[in-house]
Amino acid sequence: MLTKSQNFFPAEKHVTLDNGLRVHLLPRPDFHQVVGMVTVDYGARDRLFMNHGQLVSQPAGVAHFVEHRLFAQPDYDAFSRLSELGANANAFTTQTRTSYYVSTAVGNQAALQELLTFTQEPYFDLETVQREQDIITQEIDMYEDDINSRLYRLILTRLYPGDPLGQDIAGTATSVHQITPEQLHLAFSAFYQPDNMDVVITGAFDEQEMLALVKNSPAGQRAATKSVVKLIPELEPVITTPLEVSLNVVRNKVVLGQRWEIDFNKLSRRDILRVTIIGS
Repeated sequence: MLTKSQNFFPAEKHVTLDNGLRVHLLPRPDFHQVVGMVTVDYGARDRLFMNHGQLVSQPAGVAHFVEHRLFAQPDYDAFSRLSELGANANAFTTQTRTSYYVSTAVGNQAALQELLTFTQEPYFDLETVQREQDIITQEIDMYEDDINSRLYRLILTRLYPGDPLGQDIAGTATSVHQITPEQLHLAFSAFYQPDNMDVVITGAFDEQEMLALVKNSPAGQRAATKSVVKLIPELEPVITTPLEVSLNVVRNKVVLGQRWEIDFNKLSRRDILRVTIIGS
């Protein structure tokens, strides 16, 4: 039975490789570009976990820090290399995911190969980590100067009191300066495992050639060493009392927030999409 999308596009291919890597190929033969994304099931909230039977608690901002530094390789910068290859690249961290993506012209296999390479090979030396601490601290300060950003974080602290969901994804100036190369390596080895990753590629490409590219890349060849168990904190009740703060604004601002208690495991994918659209 065809879905509505398959009436317009070729069938998608979803494959799990021997090492656990999940590959999703969405061919679009009429497109003029190819977009690839590597997503890791690891985000800013995943600070507490069991690793080889030991409890690990990491400072706020480690997931975001890993994202920043993963482009840096021992003898080159992956972001610069992708630019030289004619590709646009970027990355982002959320509370539950970290994603790296490139968009490039059809046939630029080298750019996709690079995406599937640098995301598998970490390099965190002390000097560059210390420089990155200052860079991320400046980023945090920049958002502190943005009134709307501050209000957004304030409402999150009321909706998710005491939970990483109510905190800045980048962490704080204090927590960022507590992050060490050893902690970054630990986070990478714990979460950046093939069976904890998804590779999504869409655009105009030959399906068999693209699947072979992924299988033979470092992402497809890495051996999985599953060792981590996430410890998800239980949410505290919402703080419902109003909060007034004095900020340097021309007009007063009012911010309202609502937390939905929904068990998404009991919803279909269509219902989850519907709830997401309504909630946003």
